[in-house]
Amino acid sequence: MGLKSFLNEEVGRLKRQLNENIDKNNLPRHLVERTQKVIQKLDEFSKTPITEQMVQDVFYIQDLAGEITKNG
Repeated sequence: MGLKSFLNEEVGRLKRQLNENIDKNNLPRHLVERTQKVIQKLDEFSKTPITEQMVQDVFYIQDLAGEITKNG
């Protein structure tokens, strides 16, 4: 139960961070579309059981969100 709770909180945080990045920065259209696809993938996580691949994807998305925040 702990992992599920953590993932739910982390997925929500990542979605907020990515949405803020879209709103805050004047991104080119292709980057907005790609970021929206990542957000859509995060939304799909709530509808599926936790898998090793899902956890890996969350780690990759954490890295992406960190880079976006760092580099604007």
